[in-house]
Amino acid sequence: MPDPASPTREVSLPDTMERIRAERFPHLDRDLVREILRLHAESGSAMQGLSRAVDEVIAARLGESV
Repeated sequence: MPDPASPTREVSLPDTMERIRAERFPHLDRDLVREILRLHAESGSAMQGLSRAVDEVIAARLGESV
């Protein structure tokens, strides 16, 4: 079994985030987590805009599942 800390193994950040999500937070929707991470990456230091965008994404997702 390969060592996950091995410097010869190339793993992308999205792959790492998905592994952590699946292992520790399997109840969270994969696409929702990716969308929140994308919003965070695009927002820079505009935390108010990020908060609003995350709220909107979650509200839209809840509306879809109801």
